Amino acid sequence: MINSEVHVYNPADWSKGVIDKLRVEGLAAVAPSGGTYPSLAVFVGEKNVRNISSDDLALNFINCTQGSPAKITIYNLAALSLPPSCFKSFYKADKCVMKWNNAGSQVLALTSTDVDKSNKNYYGESNLYLLSAAGNFDCRVALGKHISDVISQLIIWFNRQRGSNS
Repeated sequence: MINSEVHVYNPADWSKGVIDKLRVEGLAAVAPSGGTYPSLAVFVGEKNVRNISSDDLALNFINCTQGSPAKITIYNLAALSLPPSCFKSFYKADKCVMKWNNAGSQVLALTSTDVDKSNKNYYGESNLYLLSAAGNFDCRVALGKHISDVISQLIIWFNRQRGSNS
């Protein structure tokens, strides 16, 4: 990942150099999958509304844009120029850690913020999402109140995926 661009190399032939590129504005995290049909999950964090001064109020009322949600987009690694196979957008996400199952068919995305919605709690918020690389399934996974619950859920999911190709 270089700035807002992902550079793809062929590990079997490094001498060819960069064989493909994907440019994504605001790119914050990347996770390539393994498996028979490798995919690339990219994360762009939430963009908040900038503060509007009273001088700019009339102009910004006309061109009003609210904050942009965070998003995870999944691409076929062999064909980055094609439309993505999966797209999920959501709020309350500045950071993301993504982990693929061994088959490369599903990715878990743990998103977080440093500060909660009230802007008073510095413990932030976390959410967990499960997305299918094929784009036929995505959901928010209910979490407990403690990070140990998140870790337990991740361990259970990865252990189930070890012996499975789904």
